[in-house]
Amino acid sequence: MLKEVAVLGKIPTIAYEKLSKYFQVIMNESVTPMTKDEIIQMVQGKEAILSILSDTIDQEIMNAAPDLKIIANYGAGFNNIDVETATKKKIHVTNTPVVSTYATAELTMGLLISLSKSPSRRR
Repeated sequence: MLKEVAVLGKIPTIAYEKLSKYFQVIMNESVTPMTKDEIIQMVQGKEAILSILSDTIDQEIMNAAPDLKIIANYGAGFNNIDVETATKKKIHVTNTPVVSTYATAELTMGLLISLSKSPSRRR
């Protein structure tokens, strides 16, 4: 049987499809962030968690999933994960640092172009 992965927030369809080829994916379909109690309930019995930046993964959540082997953060940082506890429990922690690089660059360029055409800049 395929291992279950708890996906705590909506991810792009292509990412869901790729994960689904190898794992049974249990995904939070809501756009509303999950409460801590909902996360604890969802991760029970899972070996993998795919978290998003709005989810805080602390010791209590890790303890709710004693078979947990990896926490993959769908975002550039680790600020939302208790890495010290994960290290003590020998849980791998990963992130996706490039996931927002292009979007950030595009937004920056759009803002620069917008500012260059701003009426207050034309004198």
